[in-house]
Amino acid sequence: MRVRRSRNRGPAGRRRRTSRTPTRNWPTRAADHRGRATARPRRASVRLAIAAGFPRKDGVVDGNENADRGLVATRLERLITERAYLFGQLGYVRDRFKDIDYLIAPTAGIGYKVVATDRTTFDVDTSLGMAFEKNTGLELETDGAVTLGEKFSHKLSANAAITQGSTALWKMDDFGDALYTFSAGLAASVTTRVQLKLEFQDVYKSRPTGDADKNDIAFITAFVYKF
Repeated sequence: MRVRRSRNRGPAGRRRRTSRTPTRNWPTRAADHRGRATARPRRASVRLAIAAGFPRKDGVVDGNENADRGLVATRLERLITERAYLFGQLGYVRDRFKDIDYLIAPTAGIGYKVVATDRTTFDVDTSLGMAFEKNTGLELETDGAVTLGEKFSHKLSANAAITQGSTALWKMDDFGDALYTFSAGLAASVTTRVQLKLEFQDVYKSRPTGDADKNDIAFITAFVYKF
C-alpha cells in the first residue's frame, strides 16, 4: 500500500503556512497631481574663492627690479542653471612700475560654462560695477566699470592642473582707459581647499601715468582659498 505524502505539511500532518510580505516600489522622482514623474529641483551651488598673488622679486633688467605688483581677487559665484551662474567680485591691484597706488574694482555680473567636464572647464563672463583708481601724485578717480573675462583649466592629475585666464576692465567714462591682464600657469592642490599657483602674467595699461610702461610681465606666486 502506497502512502501519498502531502506537500506543505509539517509534523502531525499540519499544513505549513507561508506568508508573503508585499513589496512596494517607492518612486525616486517626484510626481505632479496627475501622477506624472517630474524632475526634482536642483539645489543651488555657491562657491567663494579668494586669490592673492605676489610677483617674484628676482626679475631684474640691467640690475634693476622690473616687477613690484600685488593683487587680491575675491569672487562669489551662485549657479542658476547647469552652466550659467551669477557672480560678484572684488579686485585689487597695486603696481609701482605703472604708478598705480591702488585700483579697486567691485563688480557683479553673469558667467557661462562653455565647457564643463571632470577634467576640463572653460568659462566666459561679463560684469558691471565701479572702479576706484589712485595713481602716484594724482587724485582718486571714480568711474563706472565694465569687465569681460575668460578662464580655462585642465587637470593633469588629481592634484595638478594647467590654467589660463584673461580679463579686461574698461572705464565707462572713457573706454580708451583700460587694463588688460593675461595669465597662464600651473596650479597644485596643497589641501582640499588651498591651491598654490605659479603663473606667468602680462599686464597692459592703455593709459599709464607719467613715464610708466604700458606693458610689463611678471612671474606670480598665488595662493587660492576656496570655501
